[in-house]
Amino acid sequence: MKKIFALLLIAALLCGCSPVEEEQNIPDPPEISFSENEEENPGENKEPEQEKTGEISEYPDILEFLGATDLAQVQLIHDNTAFVLSYNRDIDEGEGFGTTVSQYSFETGEAENLFEGSAYMEYSNMLYVKDIDLVGTGVFTGKQVFYGGEAYNLGGRPNECDFCFATQSFVYVDENDKTKLYRKNLPSGEEKIIFEISGEENKFLAAPQISPSGKYIVIFECIYTISYLERIICIDYEGNLIFEKEFGESVYSETARWFTDENFAVFLQNGEETPSEIKIFDVSGNETANIKLDFVYEKIQNDMLKSYPYGIVSRRNNNGFSESIMLINFENGLLQEIYTSGEEGIIFGADISPSGKTLCWIENDSIMKKSIG
Repeated sequence: MKKIFALLLIAALLCGCSPVEEEQNIPDPPEISFSENEEENPGENKEPEQEKTGEISEYPDILEFLGATDLAQVQLIHDNTAFVLSYNRDIDEGEGFGTTVSQYSFETGEAENLFEGSAYMEYSNMLYVKDIDLVGTGVFTGKQVFYGGEAYNLGGRPNECDFCFATQSFVYVDENDKTKLYRKNLPSGEEKIIFEISGEENKFLAAPQISPSGKYIVIFECIYTISYLERIICIDYEGNLIFEKEFGESVYSETARWFTDENFAVFLQNGEETPSEIKIFDVSGNETANIKLDFVYEKIQNDMLKSYPYGIVSRRNNNGFSESIMLINFENGLLQEIYTSGEEGIIFGADISPSGKTLCWIENDSIMKKSIG
C-alpha cells in the first residue's frame, strides 16, 4: 500500500516524556497536569522500578499472510493474541471492499478468519472488541457487528453509533435528523427513538457511547457551525435523563470512553495550539478528575474497557513527521512515552492488552508489538 493512502486512512482518528505525578490542592475535581520539564517534576515522582521498555517485534508479511491490501486495526484480547481488521481493495463488493476479521496468534504466527464481509475504509479505525460470556467473542467495527458466526450490518456512521454486547443493542444518531438518538435491539428487531433534543438551529447529537452493562449512554450535544461541544448528556437504557453538563466555553471533543460501568472520560481539544485535557465523570455527574496534557493529542485508543486503568493517546512530533504513543495510568496520573516512530512514521490502530503489559500498533503496512511491563 502506498504511503500516501495510509496518510489518508489515519486522517480520520486514533500516543514523549517521563511519568510524573504532581500534588494538587484542588478539592473537587482533582487536577492532574503532565509536563515534559523534569526540573519542574522531581525524579522521585517518576514511576518506580517498572521501566516500560522492551524489544519491538515486527510482522511485515502480515498483509500477504491475510490476503489483504490494507491493515485497518489491531486489537489485543490477550498479550499474544489479537483481532486484526483488514481490507482487500481488489475485491469490490459494491457496499465496500472485501473485509476480514481474523484472530491472530503472535506466538504461533497462525490466523483464523472469524468473519468475512465488506466495509468502507472510512470505518477502519472503529474496531471494538468485547467478550460475550454466553455467546462467545464479538467484534464491532463501527458499521458491522460480528458474533455467533453471523455478520450484521447496523448502519450508522463513525462517531455516531455504538453497540453493546451485554444487551445486544445498537444506538445511533439519525443520519438525516441528527437531533434524534435511536436504539435497536438485534434479537427482537425493536427500534425506537430514546432521546432527542429540541429542533434548535445548528444543534446536533454526536458520539454516543454505551456503558459496559448497557445501563447508561453518554452522548454529546454540539453546535453545527463550529462542531463545538455544548453539553454532555447521560441517559439510561430507556432514554431517561441521568444528568447533563453544560460547558461555559466552547471546546471541541472527539468522544467519550467508558472506563467502568460507573465512570467515563471525555477527551477535549481546544485547538491546535492549546494543550488537550481529559475530564473524568461518574454517572452522578460529578467531575472526579481533570487531566491536563502538555500536548494536543492526535488519536485515542478505541476501547479502554479492557485495559483500564491504562489507556493510550498519540501525539505528533517534529511538525507532524513522527508520532509518539503515550501511556496514561488514569488511577495515579502517570504519563509515559512508550514508543516514537522514525521520520515520517505512520502509526494507527494502537492498542494495549487487558494486562497493560503489551502494546500493539500498525505502522507502514506492518503490525508492531512491544512489551511495556
